Amino acid sequence: DSGAVLGLAHKSIRALTALKEARERRDDVTVPAVVIAETVRGERPDPRVDRVLKSVRQTSTTPRQGRVAGQLLTFVDGPSTVDALVIASALLAGGSVTVVTGDEGDFCALLEAAAAIHSLRSSAARIAIFVV
Repeated sequence: DSGAVLGLAHKSIRALTALKEARERRDDVTVPAVVIAETVRGERPDPRVDRVLKSVRQTSTTPRQGRVAGQLLTFVDGPSTVDALVIASALLAGGSVTVVTGDEGDFCALLEAAAAIHSLRSSAARIAIFVV
C-alpha cells in the first residue's frame, strides 16, 4: 500500500528488505493504481516516489476487484476503500501473496472479513501481511 511505496521512497530498512526478499524469490511486485492515487500528492513530481513506481509493475483496478472490495467493506468499519481494493487485488491474484503495508490493523480486519466470506475464505489463507 502507500506505506510501502513511501517506505521505499524514503529508504526504510524494513521496506527495502521486503523488496529485496521479493526480488530474490522472483515474486511479481505490483502497485495497484489506487495506491498511486493515495501516494502521489501535489502538482510536482516526487523523484523518490517516481523511482519506486518505475521499479515495480503498476496495475489497474478491475470491476471484479471493486466488487470484492465492496463485499469486504460490508463487514468492517474503518479501512479505506483503497485498502479494501489492495486486499481484493491480493485475494484475486492467485497463489501466495504478501501485502506490504504500514497499516497492519486495517489489513488484518479486511483479511478476517475475507475469511468469513465463503467464496473468499481459501484465498484469504494465502495472504501474508508484512509491516514496514
